Amino acid sequence: VAILAHALLVYAAFTVLALVFDFPEVLRRPATERLDLFQRVQGIVRPAYWVLTLTGFTQIGMAVLLHQAFRDRGRTLLVLGLVFGVVAGTLQALGFVRWVVLTPYLARALTDPAVPDVTRQAIALVEGSFNRYAGMAVGEHTATLALCLWTLCLALTMRRDPLFDRRLG
Repeated sequence: VAILAHALLVYAAFTVLALVFDFPEVLRRPATERLDLFQRVQGIVRPAYWVLTLTGFTQIGMAVLLHQAFRDRGRTLLVLGLVFGVVAGTLQALGFVRWVVLTPYLARALTDPAVPDVTRQAIALVEGSFNRYAGMAVGEHTATLALCLWTLCLALTMRRDPLFDRRLG
């Protein structure tokens, strides 16, 4: 049930972002375009990113619950899987939470008519930097790598545990 709920939350949030925010293509646009679009649709986009931030924590919960499902919890591969599952969830949450906390602040500042052009350029630079670091490096690449390693460790452990059918692993 936890795995299904997690998958449904991820799918629903990404679907909303794709329909309203042109996700994932919007991530490769210039920062000023991204922030302008975010400002216009944040009433829908921000809750979707809250849900995605939450899925980082549901990922951690799944990693812990699946670890507990095995009979021999002391196996190195299973412990590594637990570590990678927790790391993946933590990095996912860190990658998505910027859209909830930092991006609204930057979008609001960018659309303020009293803000000088040099400040707008600085805002775009900050947003672009966070997009590349928190989004691409932490959320997309490192979290996905940890998620893949978690899945691999889990699958290999399932193949050895009598509780699971080897084909499931």
